[in-house]
Amino acid sequence: AEDRRIARFRDHPVLAGITRLRRDDLHALLLQRRFVSHQFTPAYDLVIDLLRDETARRIARTILREEYPDGSGHTPSHREDMRTDLLRLGITAEAIAASRESAATRQSIADSFELLRSAGARPDADLRLLTILRFWGEVLVSVEYTRIWEGIGPELTAGGENRSVFYHPHLVHDAKARSLATVSLLSSTHSDRLAMRLSELLARAPSTAFFGEVEDEVVRLKRRFYDQFLPLLPALPGEGDGGAAQPPGAVVGEGDVVD
Repeated sequence: AEDRRIARFRDHPVLAGITRLRRDDLHALLLQRRFVSHQFTPAYDLVIDLLRDETARRIARTILREEYPDGSGHTPSHREDMRTDLLRLGITAEAIAASRESAATRQSIADSFELLRSAGARPDADLRLLTILRFWGEVLVSVEYTRIWEGIGPELTAGGENRSVFYHPHLVHDAKARSLATVSLLSSTHSDRLAMRLSELLARAPSTAFFGEVEDEVVRLKRRFYDQFLPLLPALPGEGDGGAAQPPGAVVGEGDVVD
C-alpha cells in the first residue's frame, strides 16, 4: 500500500514531465521548492518538541544535526549546498534573492506544519509524528529529487563528473531502502533510521489504522504543491492547445506567479 502511495506521488504530471519543462520554468520550480526545503530544519525542531519517545527524539536530533555537518563553520550547511547546485544550474544569485514564495507554496508550508501540530496533539503522537517525518520529510523528498534529477542531472554531470552537492546526495540519503517489515539495524538512510523506531512502536500499538490515513494526507499535501506548476507543462502531441505551457511569469494559481 505504501508503494502505491509513493507511485501516486511520483506520477504527478509535473514530476513525471519534469524533462518537458522549459529551462526557465524548471528554474522557477526549483526556486519555489527551495522555500519548502528551508522549512526542513524548523519542522524537525517542532517534531523534537512534540515527541515523547526519547529514542525517536535522539534519531530526529541526529538527522537534524547532519544538516549542519561542521560545528566550526568551515563546512557549508545543506541549505548552502542547495544554493551551490542552483548557481551551477545557471540560476543567478540575484534571481535567488529576488524570489518570493507563491501563495501555493506558502499554503503548502502552512499545511505541513499544521499536520505536524495536529499529530503532536493526539494520544498516539509519537507514531503519527514519526510516520509524517519519515514519509513527508524523507521518503517522498527522495522521490521528488529523483524526478527532479531527471531534469537537472545532465547539467550537473557535465563531462561525466557528478558535481551535485545537494540534489543527488539527498535523493540517496533520504531514500526508502527497506520496507517497514524488513528494516533493520543495518539501515543507514534517514527514512530507514526513522522506520526502525517506527516499526518498533507500531508492534506495540493497539491500532495502526491511522498509518495509511496519515500517509494519504501527506501525498495530497505534496501533490498540491506541484499542482501550481501544471500550466507550465507543454502539451503532448495530440493534446491540442489546452495544456500548452504559459510564458515565464504566467499566473499558475490565484495569487501565484512564477517568475
